[in-house]
Amino acid sequence: MCRRLLACVILCLVDYVRCEAKIEHHAVKSVNCRDDNLSAKARRLFCAESQNIIKITTTSAVEDKPALTTPPTISEDIFIKPEGPITFEIPGNTDENWLDEDLPECSELMEGFDDMDECKNSTEPEPIIRWRDMVFERLINQTWQDTQDKINQESTIGGVLLDPLMVDKLAGKSPTLDVSQSSMLYSADLKMWNIQVHGLSTIYLSEVLVTRAQNLYDLDMKVVFSFDKLSANGTYNLDGTLGGWFGTSFTSDGDRSFDVDIVNATITPRVKLDTTDEAKFDCGKNGDVLITDIEIPFNYDDISINFANLGYGYNAVINGLSIFILKTQEEALVTFLKNSIKEQVNSLIC
Repeated sequence: MCRRLLACVILCLVDYVRCEAKIEHHAVKSVNCRDDNLSAKARRLFCAESQNIIKITTTSAVEDKPALTTPPTISEDIFIKPEGPITFEIPGNTDENWLDEDLPECSELMEGFDDMDECKNSTEPEPIIRWRDMVFERLINQTWQDTQDKINQESTIGGVLLDPLMVDKLAGKSPTLDVSQSSMLYSADLKMWNIQVHGLSTIYLSEVLVTRAQNLYDLDMKVVFSFDKLSANGTYNLDGTLGGWFGTSFTSDGDRSFDVDIVNATITPRVKLDTTDEAKFDCGKNGDVLITDIEIPFNYDDISINFANLGYGYNAVINGLSIFILKTQEEALVTFLKNSIKEQVNSLIC
């Protein structure tokens, strides 16, 4: 996956609050709008230009609002600010001893008849309550929507053509990928180039979650970008051994083509910021903001890989190499982002 694309994606860092609205139509039959004694409120409610007046109510109490002159469409979202903070619960941590997992609960035993020493008292830990930063979530969503519109119109981001994405051009080296891996099952040397990725322009924002501690001194941002289907193709060269150092050798027998299909892929950038505490961190000035974690996991429901001239018997090698490549690229991207941030704002990264 292209570093430049993902770097742009993470810097754009939504599931936002949607207040459910109930629309009621009131037919105007008995109100005489020409009556000079009619109250201002009744005139506002029943004497609009349209035949039907729309009244919007929510699950929380809100002030009376003027009637809408243009009824909202079914797909239109009506935003109403919540009265209080939106909470997000994280299950509390348990410190139970794994050796006690098979012991019965003490509450289920009868005192005086059962051995009360051979039981456990499990208590449900209190959940960790965090507050969702709704402004930040909506800002991410709004910013990405502008980017999404440009992608839909031009299939580009940051001046880079997405369909197809020419990976070699961005990498600026040949071969684009040159990896070696050894395990108990196999060892392999793989080179890949002429790589094209298709389907990146179908990217869409499927989830955003920004939470803060109740004292507001930290920030946890997670964004999920989804693709219904991705595919890649190019050229590869592979030599290796199956079964360890003394196993059977295999080879692609020169340069061959490959193709990959990935279904329901997601990229989930996550950044955690905290206020430096000398008791928790060994770097930074006390009270400074510090990026404590960056993650960019790439997940998918299904992946199909076809290496031409390599038999089906080498599936273990292919699957192992694919996981290895994805993992190393994730780590390389995180390192790239950390170095980029450190160059711009040195104090944010230890």
